[in-house]
Amino acid sequence: MAPYQKPVFVIVPGGAQTPSHYAYLQLLLLSQGYGVLSALLPTIGTGAKVTIEDDTEYIRSRMLLPILNIEKHNIIIISHSYSGIPASAAAQGLSKADRAADGKETSVIGQIFIAAILARGGDGKDIVATFGGQLPPHIQVDENENLIKCEDPKPPLFHDVPSVLADTAVLSCMNQSLTAFRSPCPEATWHTEAFK
Repeated sequence: MAPYQKPVFVIVPGGAQTPSHYAYLQLLLLSQGYGVLSALLPTIGTGAKVTIEDDTEYIRSRMLLPILNIEKHNIIIISHSYSGIPASAAAQGLSKADRAADGKETSVIGQIFIAAILARGGDGKDIVATFGGQLPPHIQVDENENLIKCEDPKPPLFHDVPSVLADTAVLSCMNQSLTAFRSPCPEATWHTEAFK
């Protein structure tokens, strides 16, 4: 990798969010010459028993490692809301020092969190426990369909966005697997020496 190359930003969508929610951010980054990747997480849009660990593995194997190992670019991860947990955990062993020790030239060189859940994880607790045993009031649980839902996402999620964009963003919101919020949070990296 040439030392002057710009890093690629990997935008990991938050709960109920899709890559389209970050289109404006992607446009801003692309217009400045940065590469950008975003993808729909496995726990979004399904009532299947998909865990937060499944999201972590997907982020690592399908979003981070191909850019690092095949495309040979450094990465800055941007995670939002829910994705603060699986995105940070997916960076385990991918810091500059870790990768250099393995003879690799590319690495995750930074993590940016936007209104993210920053649980340390690795202690067996799930997201519900990190919220003190209750989900925020705008999230409804549908046990029969194994989903978490937000019936009216505009007020809690898009209150600070221009109305025309908020109305459009609401159309792209999706329900999320309840299992993701009830499975143990993997160990994060945001607080480790490797990412200070």
